[in-house]
Amino acid sequence: MKLIKELNNSLKPLDPIEEAIKSLKENDDWATQLDDEQVEMLADYMKEMVDFAKKRGQNMPAEEAAGMALEDVAGFEGVSQRVMKATINRLVQAFNNKNGF
Repeated sequence: MKLIKELNNSLKPLDPIEEAIKSLKENDDWATQLDDEQVEMLADYMKEMVDFAKKRGQNMPAEEAAGMALEDVAGFEGVSQRVMKATINRLVQAFNNKNGF
């Protein structure tokens, strides 16, 4: 019975919107594929943000700077929270390593 249902469903036309959403959910790990050079550049950008905040007498945690930096990267607007957190962790680690924290 299950096989017949699967065959029947496979013959139905696919909804392009549902397929696009499914594809995005399956492939949102692309965002964690920043190469080392991109991570280094974002860590430098984070340092600039943290330093600018210090000049204004404010403290900006590295996690906040990483999130703000990723807002400026095309393609990160729609990633899942899991991918965003993993990428922020990677950026914070690079930031800390680069700046001796």
